Amino acid sequence: MKGALGLRPVFHYREDRIRAHIQLCWLGLLLLRVVENATDDTWRNVRNELDRMHLVTLATADD
Repeated sequence: MKGALGLRPVFHYREDRIRAHIQLCWLGLLLLRVVENATDDTWRNVRNELDRMHLVTLATADD
């Protein structure tokens, strides 16, 4: 699973930061699973499709 989330070692020393880090990792994993279940596809395929999307802003003469 570390491969899908792209995690690397993170070192926290305070309990509140450890708990926050674990919650964020859990939420990330949950989001991956929700996307996979909603699309009936793997996260890798969904991510590749999303990479093709681009946001553009068009300027017109009316602006």
